[in-house]
Amino acid sequence: MNVQRELRLALGMRGGVSLAVWSGGACAEIDELRRSTPPDGDPFWSGLVEACGYSNVVVDVLAGTSAGGLNGVLFAGAIRHGYPMRELLPTWSQVASINEIRRCEPPWSSLFDGDGKFLDELYKRLRELILVDTPSEPRPFVDLQLTATMVEPLQIPSHHLSDEQIKRSRSSALFHFRCSPNDVNGRDDLVGPEAVARLALAGRATSSFPVAFEAAVVRSTRPCKFGEPVTPDAERWTRDDHRRVDCRGVFGDSRGEPIGARAPQRDDDFVVTDGGIVDNIPLGRALDAIVAAAADGPTRRVLVYLHPTGPPPPAGLAGPCPDGGQPTEVVAGDGGKAAQTPDTPDAAQQKRRQVKAVAKGALTAKFQHESIDGDLEQLDRHNRSIRMAQLLRAATLARFKRHQAETGATTFQLDASRWEDYAMQRATACPSRSS
Repeated sequence: MNVQRELRLALGMRGGVSLAVWSGGACAEIDELRRSTPPDGDPFWSGLVEACGYSNVVVDVLAGTSAGGLNGVLFAGAIRHGYPMRELLPTWSQVASINEIRRCEPPWSSLFDGDGKFLDELYKRLRELILVDTPSEPRPFVDLQLTATMVEPLQIPSHHLSDEQIKRSRSSALFHFRCSPNDVNGRDDLVGPEAVARLALAGRATSSFPVAFEAAVVRSTRPCKFGEPVTPDAERWTRDDHRRVDCRGVFGDSRGEPIGARAPQRDDDFVVTDGGIVDNIPLGRALDAIVAAAADGPTRRVLVYLHPTGPPPPAGLAGPCPDGGQPTEVVAGDGGKAAQTPDTPDAAQQKRRQVKAVAKGALTAKFQHESIDGDLEQLDRHNRSIRMAQLLRAATLARFKRHQAETGATTFQLDASRWEDYAMQRATACPSRSS
């Protein structure tokens, strides 16, 4: 019997600055794919899904930063509320248009107006898309994680083994939205007027590229008493105060007591900027979310890494050296040879030891170029654990099949000793519910 599997996609979306529109187009195509359940939907995607033997396609995990985080906000809303991503082209023409968002008057805190134009336009569009239509039922599982960077690092107290109190500094921040209707304490962070404001603020905060946009202000308060709902009282917030919406429950940190959204910025508010400064490739967060995403049938899980890149430089312009050194300028004439200013060995050694070279090395060491090596190792460990689980389950069931063949039993029965062996192997063979 050929059992069709469900294809589940998890998206890891890195930052791309001006290439955010490219990420939006990729998300729009993936949205068309997930909507194309055979025989409905776009003929191309529907036929491809059917030819590959999948029953349907689901996107349930989204992890993004900077431009990828903004696309994650829009895509999560599309999954939860049913609007197609292709309808967001007018939004991109507003949010990504320099003429629309540039500052035309003081204060000159950044090139573009992050609150007055970027945030307000994003909030207005999300409100139109989410609040007009009734949320889709049954509610789909969605896990959305967006990284951000604290402008003012948090000083977190901790204790050493010698009982000495020390402090460590942390600059990373996280927005985490989740719709998990099947959990014991199911939550839905993607529905309601407050959710719209939080999504817009999160999209604005994670993509606040330094200099281009001023840092975002995020309010996330603590409950006044134990057992108070995670979501603050709706009476404390009105639609006109979306810039100061309380992000308690979806922002990873909290401090201060709730005083109402109309209160101006205060010392307890967090100031955050682009998530790509600390974590521009959030694949690790996508992998963590995959482990917690339940599958209710035969499933193939795929992690899709969206990596926007620009076109290569035209011939004759500066480009990277093959050995990873500084770009070499190609000068017209001399047969196209690179301009050369050879140094004596002693002079070259001196240049490598001067203040400029040392400062450059120190900055390079502090701000290492981020790669996906560590995430690939985590992905490899995850895949190995899944394969091991599958092998253990197959080996365990094979023992019972042999027992059934040897005894001639017509039903699948387990005596007490064999049930204990089965339960032990089953428990150790299930590191993930989405295998």
